[in-house]
Amino acid sequence: MSGAEEYVTKGESVSIYNLKAATEYYWKVKEALKDGKESAVGSFTTAEGPRNLYIDGITNVRDVGGWKTQSGTRVKQGLLFRGGRLNESYPDGWVKNGDDTGYKVNPEITADGIKAFKKLGIKTEIDLREKGQNGYPGTTDEVTYSMVDGVNYIAIPMDGGADIKKSKEQIKAFFTVLADRNNYPMYYHCNIGTDRTGMVTYLLNALLGVSDHDLYIDYMFSNFGVIAKPSKQVSNPTRKELFDLTTYNKSKKKGGAAYRVNFYDGDTLAKKAEDCLLKCGVTAEQIAAIKTIML
Repeated sequence: MSGAEEYVTKGESVSIYNLKAATEYYWKVKEALKDGKESAVGSFTTAEGPRNLYIDGITNVRDVGGWKTQSGTRVKQGLLFRGGRLNESYPDGWVKNGDDTGYKVNPEITADGIKAFKKLGIKTEIDLREKGQNGYPGTTDEVTYSMVDGVNYIAIPMDGGADIKKSKEQIKAFFTVLADRNNYPMYYHCNIGTDRTGMVTYLLNALLGVSDHDLYIDYMFSNFGVIAKPSKQVSNPTRKELFDLTTYNKSKKKGGAAYRVNFYDGDTLAKKAEDCLLKCGVTAEQIAAIKTIML
C-alpha cells in the first residue's frame, strides 16, 4: 500500500472520483485513532471506459485513453484528456468586429477544479476555439494563457463546424503537438468539448485502433455534458442531441468525422484514419511517435 491516497470519512463509505477505467484498485480501512485497527486489504476493479472525470467548473471531461484496441492492447490512460473550456467564451456586450475594450477573462474552472487539474499532472492545454469570437476577444485582456498557473497554453483556432476537409491545417498542428512526448500530460478543448474536440478525438483513437462502436460511444457520451440543455455554455436553446458523427449536411457541405474518414484509403478504420492524417500533412514519423506514446 505504499504511495496510497488517503481519504477521511466519519461515515461507512467514501466517494472517490477520477479513478482509471478497467483498473484494479486495492484498499484498506484504518481507524483514525492512536493504535487504531486496520482492516484486511480488499480490492475492486473499475468498469471499462469511458473514463469520465470530475473537474469542478468544466463540463464534459474524460480521459482519451482506456479504450481497448482491435489488436488487444489498450490506449494509455493519464496522458491525454478532453473536455470543455476553462474560461467563459463570450464576454458581456461583445459585438462582432466591434470594440472589445474593457473585456476581462472570466475563469470558470474553480479552485477545486484547479487542484484536480494539477493532480492529473497536466502540462499543456490546447485551445481549439476560434480566434476573434470564441474565447479570444478583447483588446485589453486577450486569452493567451491557461487558467491554471504553470500550464503551457497552445491555441489552434478551428472553425466550429469541425469538418475534416476544412480543418486540415489545424489537424496537422494539433497532431504535431501530440507527437512531442514533452507536452504530456495534455488537456485539449473547444467550447463545450463536443464538435471540434470530438472530431480530433475520433481521428486519434481511430488511428490507435479503437473500434467504431467504442468511438461512437465516446462521441455520444458528450450528451451527458451541457450540450443537450440551455446553459451559460450553450446559449442556443434549440440545439439538439449530438449525433452527427456519421452524417453529411448537403446544404452546408459539412460532414461528420466518421463520414469523411470513410473516403480515405485503407482496409481498416485505423488505416483510413492514418491516410486521412497523412493527407492533412501529419508525417509518418509523427504518427509513429503518437502510437509509441499512446499505446
